[in-house]
Amino acid sequence: MLSWMQKHKKYLVVTIWVSTIAFVGAGFVGWGAYDLNSNRATSVAKVGHRNISVQELQQKYDRLYQYYNNVFEGKLTQEKAEELGLENAALQAAIQENLLLNFADDIGLSVNKDDVLKYIIVDPTFQKDGVFDKNLYYDVLRRARINPTDFEDNLKLTILLDKLRTILNLPASKEDIAMMEASFFMQDKLAVQVVNADQNDIKVDEKELKDLWEINKNNYMTKTLYGIDTYFVESEKSDANESVLKSYYNENQDKYKGSDDKIKPFSEVKAEVNKDYNIEQSKTNALEKYVAVKKAELATNGFISVNEDNATFPLDEIKGAKVGEVIKPFIYKDG
Repeated sequence: MLSWMQKHKKYLVVTIWVSTIAFVGAGFVGWGAYDLNSNRATSVAKVGHRNISVQELQQKYDRLYQYYNNVFEGKLTQEKAEELGLENAALQAAIQENLLLNFADDIGLSVNKDDVLKYIIVDPTFQKDGVFDKNLYYDVLRRARINPTDFEDNLKLTILLDKLRTILNLPASKEDIAMMEASFFMQDKLAVQVVNADQNDIKVDEKELKDLWEINKNNYMTKTLYGIDTYFVESEKSDANESVLKSYYNENQDKYKGSDDKIKPFSEVKAEVNKDYNIEQSKTNALEKYVAVKKAELATNGFISVNEDNATFPLDEIKGAKVGEVIKPFIYKDG
């Protein structure tokens, strides 16, 4: 994890959006201390690609306030809280938590609905006679003035951190410790002698050379070359209206992920979406041409020669084809 922090320290910059945040300390019990009204939630800081909301910061502050209020036997004042630096402590706790969440995102950890459900149904707060009660769940949240969606979104962060702590808390076996000790205390002795060889002193036996080639001749084969007669159907060039493109984008979001495996916003990939949409609209025309070529009613109009190392050509589409076979259309460049 330390290496990850070092690698990503350039973009894990903490940006504070506001210089002063007002906190209200109160001795609430349980969820009553949390204000999860998303309508009032705005970001106060950004850590990596995650935002820290006002409500998240308020939650951290409330927990610290409750803890110290118990230490002071219920006599903690706002002035004393400021003296203890609870505001800064809450912000630092939120920053550290979001650093961990960035790390969890980068190593591919995620939380699904089943994870959330498992946490909720085992919570005694939502159980009646030891069994989860759906009506009780909604009633508790309603009385605490918490929206179920907000509560479950907040719970996802807790679960994600629990998953991360679990994978980081791997106990070392005796073998692991012994191996680590060996790497620290092992010493090698090395003797080196330089042997100079003059090419003129090396005599090549042609028979031995040919015998060596015979044994390894499969290593000296030329690259496989594919010759393909083609009929290229260029995609349409129309500019579809934005609502149509957004609909196509929503149906195919997985195609537009960035290097961080996050789906890019529509505004960033609009041109790419438009291109893909036009190609999609051209498939019917391509299939008609394919049938005509297969029936010998239409002649091919191009030729492509590609070898097996060509990374720009979708070789998987043609590798299994036989000589003379007409294969179905596939996407290549802009058509």
